[in-house]
Amino acid sequence: CQAPDTGNAEILAHYGSDELKDKYLQPLLNGELASSYSMTEPTGGADPTAFITTAVQDGDDFIINGEKWFSSNARYSTFLIVMVVTDPDNPPYQQQSMFLVPTDTPGVEIVRNVGLGYESESDDHGSHAYVRYDNVRVPKENLLGPRGGGFVVAQTRLGGGRIHHAMRTSGRVQR
Repeated sequence: CQAPDTGNAEILAHYGSDELKDKYLQPLLNGELASSYSMTEPTGGADPTAFITTAVQDGDDFIINGEKWFSSNARYSTFLIVMVVTDPDNPPYQQQSMFLVPTDTPGVEIVRNVGLGYESESDDHGSHAYVRYDNVRVPKENLLGPRGGGFVVAQTRLGGGRIHHAMRTSGRVQR
């Protein structure tokens, strides 16, 4: 019940197809795999209205290009949930979409891992990845939620995340 897996489970439970739920959600809930949330950008931070990582539709696929910082646990993950710009002409909070991207997809590159102060920086042991997406092709079925609905999907993740943080804190206090 740790982040980013709890939030990613929320997204998959609400917006994943039955196929994505079978392949990724149930194994995630069973603790059989790990996931990563890939949202923050070098130029825009965590502000989705400033994102420049894009996904352009090409037939039945989307092609993702850009860079993300602080993608927690990417080095261990089976998949990433990536927030990208798909509709730049829409109003600011309707430009982004989210995709499930298997970590082993060609073009997904973990440039380096960094720590956040409490993690060791030595030997690249940090758990927050700088990820580059270079012509990463994913099927349109990996879209989570409606196209242009990434901001709403992110809010769904955050709503559950607040409960999960409280749950973890209560557990620590009881322990």
